[in-house]
Amino acid sequence: MIAKSLLDRPIEARQALLVLGILTLNLVDALFTLRHVEYGALELNPLMAELLVSGSIRFVAIKHLLVSFGVIGIVLRSERRMARIALSAVFVLFTAVAAYHTVLLFWVAR
Repeated sequence: MIAKSLLDRPIEARQALLVLGILTLNLVDALFTLRHVEYGALELNPLMAELLVSGSIRFVAIKHLLVSFGVIGIVLRSERRMARIALSAVFVLFTAVAAYHTVLLFWVAR
């Protein structure tokens, strides 16, 4: 009964945009990471570094699944203020990571 009520709620447009933004930025992060590692950078996240060893496709797929499940978990609890704050914070975090990758791309290109 509780699970049904969690899944039956409509998602707000703002939340849907944040989710799409997070998932897009996560893929941008993964692709930039692959590019930077190809040029000699090191992945600082130990879990992601281990995934990189197993291959690019597996790295992107598992990274995307982990973030997707996390975002779904947050959205399922979006009636709570902390979940709404968390969704915005994750978006800001991924935006900052994408900006970092962009700066790194231009810095290395010099």
